[in-house]
Amino acid sequence: MKKVVPPAGVRERWIGLPQGEREFLQSLMSLTRSAKRSRNAEVARAARQWEGVLAFRIRITLLKGRSAGISDRGLRIADSPNSNRQ
Repeated sequence: MKKVVPPAGVRERWIGLPQGEREFLQSLMSLTRSAKRSRNAEVARAARQWEGVLAFRIRITLLKGRSAGISDRGLRIADSPNSNRQ
């Protein structure tokens, strides 16, 4: 298996994330890897495409030094169902 080396700064920011957020992201990527082995060809194809997109988005968010819950736009994990979004 090829060893992936994260860009400079990603590892330090990953370590600085709250434990719950790290566990969520690890579970999300594990689910995506499992879906790539699906017997359903469409599910496996979609999982291969989404794995790259998700990994890229996570890296960019970490490089910008933000936790998803602190982001000022886009997906906000910390949003409550009753938040006033415009």
